[in-house]
Amino acid sequence: MDDAQRVGLLLRARPPETTLAWLLGALDAAELIEVSAMPGASTSAMHRVTVRARNDSEHSVVLRRYVRAQVLNEYPDVARHEAGALELAGRAAMPTPQLLAVDATGDRADVPAVVMSLLDGRPVWETRWSSQWVSQAVDAMIALHDIDVSHRALRPISTYKQSSYQPPRWTGRPELWERAVELFHGPVPYADVGFIHRDFNPGNILWVRRELTGIVDWQAACVGPRSIDPAHCRLNLFQYNPTMADDVRRLWEQRSGLTFDPWADLASIVGSLDHLRGRRTPSEATWAIEHALTAAVHELS
Repeated sequence: MDDAQRVGLLLRARPPETTLAWLLGALDAAELIEVSAMPGASTSAMHRVTVRARNDSEHSVVLRRYVRAQVLNEYPDVARHEAGALELAGRAAMPTPQLLAVDATGDRADVPAVVMSLLDGRPVWETRWSSQWVSQAVDAMIALHDIDVSHRALRPISTYKQSSYQPPRWTGRPELWERAVELFHGPVPYADVGFIHRDFNPGNILWVRRELTGIVDWQAACVGPRSIDPAHCRLNLFQYNPTMADDVRRLWEQRSGLTFDPWADLASIVGSLDHLRGRRTPSEATWAIEHALTAAVHELS
């Protein structure tokens, strides 16, 4: 069994009974009905838990447990941080999970854990209704960025460390990537700073019948340049629809009244270099990413 398989088993394993007992007590619920692993989790174990309330009604919640030692070693306060981010996000004019309970230290659950409400919907990665997708996603970003965090202690943004900063094998312009890495390791700009999701990608946006029903996964939320959220969204959209990626930037600038910071594109791309380096041959997506990187380096140099 390789490491990926071990992690997969760890994330899907049923939570211990002591943790489920803590959840029932925190919700003041009468009975546990069902527990099932949720798909897509990579940094934490996510389970849908259905309970029966004392009035005999049933409802489901999400239990997030930080079971990976690597995550806790790097961010020991991650559960408390996510709980605070959920409370802040709840002020926005967009649907977000409601914080229901938190065990920041793992003293009552088996590991640090968060319980939150379950939102309807599923992610949509490829769509023929791209203009509606972009419009609603951008409005959600702006609603988030409008939250006042001046009186809240929230960690500042940090760039994602990579195992290597060597240019990807598919590029014909290694000097471009080397310059981008130099800029990546420079200072983080602090213009137009606010509350950001930090992982605003299609996998964290839920939809029902072309209507945005929620933004999930708030563990990386922080204070940083607002341009990071459209940039991270763009990076993911490059994978299958570069036109949508450009529409995100254009519409975000138009509706927010802000100027997109090219550093955000550069930070998102170089911050995913380990993943990008794994591709052996160029594609439409890699050319779109390199084009965006070229523009960012040009503007910043």
